[in-house]
Amino acid sequence: MNTTKSVYNRLFAEDKVELASERVELGLVEDMKPYIKGYDKYANEADGLVQRATRLKSELKDTISAIFKMSDVGDSLASDFALIRNKFEQQAKELGLDPASNKVYTQGANVYKQYYDKQRQLQTIAKELNK
Repeated sequence: MNTTKSVYNRLFAEDKVELASERVELGLVEDMKPYIKGYDKYANEADGLVQRATRLKSELKDTISAIFKMSDVGDSLASDFALIRNKFEQQAKELGLDPASNKVYTQGANVYKQYYDKQRQLQTIAKELNK
């Protein structure tokens, strides 16, 4: 009878261990469920940020390109303006006139500087954004 009692004790003891083990596993499974459910929200938000970053990067690239082009336009306009202004200065001197006495000519000196300053400003900002 001791053998039978010993066998029953072991059987019931093992069942209790298995049940306790299953309870632990079920508890851990329950602990994992919010993470599994939360992943979709996390992934959607992360994907949104990646798309936003990609769009911003593309916009930044386009903006940098436009700034460089505008800088080139400013440089070209300033150069063209300087050539015309220099021709005017030479012709005025040939005629014995003081170029500075002409209002447009004197305004031109300021405008040329403004073209040049704006072109440099564009170059500087484009280079900073391009880093």
